[in-house]
Amino acid sequence: MQYDEATNFLFDLRRFQIDPGTDAIRALLTELGDPHERVTFVQIAGSNGKGSVTRMLANVLRQTDRTVGRYTSPHFEDLRERVR
Repeated sequence: MQYDEATNFLFDLRRFQIDPGTDAIRALLTELGDPHERVTFVQIAGSNGKGSVTRMLANVLRQTDRTVGRYTSPHFEDLRERVR
């Protein structure tokens, strides 16, 4: 599958109706042993500067030998930027 085909596939998934509520995800997390209870995370919110702060914080944390993952939405230039 080429990149363009993959992005089209992902954007087409939005056509499915979302079932509001948390019951399904809570049941899944319970089945998985509640992994979210063992993860430390930082949420960055606000009107301006989230992308810059996210990149700077990720770099600082990596320098302290921590494992860092980032998710940003929307992407700035390319869909692959969202998950690092």
